[in-house]
Amino acid sequence: MARVKAAARSPQGSVKPLSARVPRPSRHWIALDLANAARRVVAVLKLWRERARSRAELADLDNHTLNDIGLTRIDVAREITKRFWM
Repeated sequence: MARVKAAARSPQGSVKPLSARVPRPSRHWIALDLANAARRVVAVLKLWRERARSRAELADLDNHTLNDIGLTRIDVAREITKRFWM
């Protein structure tokens, strides 16, 4: 006698074979997802720190240097008043 795969009923009443269900992720994959999330958080924090640092350096530039790079004090004021995440 041939073995029949078990089936599960969906809420709509249709029958899906168990092999068609999405498997639960293993602990290994969950750990990788958490590690990737942690890397993304660290990358964002580094980006925010770099933005804050570069805006501080921009604020310290003299008028001659600003003129060389094509910026005015108004441009600098607009940039340095931005939030670090922007």
